[in-house]
Amino acid sequence: MEYEGYREPQKYRRPHYYGDETRRLFVGGGALILLSLPLFIHTFSVSFFFPVFVIVCIGLIAGLENPLQKWTHYLSAAVALSGVLIFEWYALTLYMDPPHYDLHTVILFWINHALAADFFFAFYFSVKTIRGMTLK
Repeated sequence: MEYEGYREPQKYRRPHYYGDETRRLFVGGGALILLSLPLFIHTFSVSFFFPVFVIVCIGLIAGLENPLQKWTHYLSAAVALSGVLIFEWYALTLYMDPPHYDLHTVILFWINHALAADFFFAFYFSVKTIRGMTLK
């Protein structure tokens, strides 16, 4: 990361480090969940604390992402893969067997589909970082 007049020391630069992109995607996905939560909280069959807990965990993992600790990349990859599977499963469930057809269901489908795509790209960048760490 570079700021005006500041260059990151060479020892912290990683040629195959994509954690910044992963962090941005996690923060964007968490923000989308947070912003859409008030509109769709009545459709969840779980407590409203669960989506809030998920948002906090995504933010925590995004904040932990750094080039010096390898375990954070594995954690990011696992969370991103879970996000892809969960959000795409829910989007396809809404598409194949919707509770009812209305604009609300269509918007929820597209939000879940967008979240699945967001976490797919986060998974891609996490795996790319892991692959770069294993190359010598």
